[in-house]
Amino acid sequence: MNNNLEQYIVAISGILDSIMSLESKQYEDNFKKSHINSIIDLLSKSVYGSQFGNRERFTKFITEIVGWEYADIVSLQQIQLNLISEERKEFKGLKEFVDEKLSGFPKARPIPIDFDISITELEKLYNTQLKINERFTLEHFTHKNLMYRYRNALIHEMRPAGTSFDLFDMSSPHYVSSTIVSKNKDTGKMEISNPIWQLNYPVDFYISLVNSSLEKVDINPYGNHKSDSQWVL
Repeated sequence: MNNNLEQYIVAISGILDSIMSLESKQYEDNFKKSHINSIIDLLSKSVYGSQFGNRERFTKFITEIVGWEYADIVSLQQIQLNLISEERKEFKGLKEFVDEKLSGFPKARPIPIDFDISITELEKLYNTQLKINERFTLEHFTHKNLMYRYRNALIHEMRPAGTSFDLFDMSSPHYVSSTIVSKNKDTGKMEISNPIWQLNYPVDFYISLVNSSLEKVDINPYGNHKSDSQWVL
């Protein structure tokens, strides 16, 4: 390992340790996830430079450098939520398949994303030339792209996408079943909604991504960064 790379890895590890020392009475996980996503941005820029846009650089880093095995797996939960408003008959088979799969999720515990599925298994169920809600392909629902949406919400809006929290001692991405209690405006009675699965990417998962990438990066880390007084280039 050359000295530049070794110094770079030590610096990144130090930044990560500093992030994990943060303490807050509120939103601590949001702060940590936001900062760790910034490290992933830094690392991906070190690898790819300016040859790709932000989304592609981020997703390629997760797939190619980290080598996360679930990067290209599709979230059944996200597809189901989008199919609620999809009324075209061409999607009937896909809807039934996804609903059946999710109905088999145990409701009393968090569910790892091992239950999710590959694009190729879903492509058989409908004409993939059609877009869900005339907007989305299956690629939009892969975990690498969902992670990028999650990153954007954290970094630009200081909130996670969705309503999930790190409530359980799980270090890998997972789903949690939640319900909403509300008053029926017609009867005045309290009602419980059907369970909705919430997707969560925990803090420890992001730490594992950074640590895994530091073991694999073999580049001149400073070649794609400028650190001088000139800001406008």
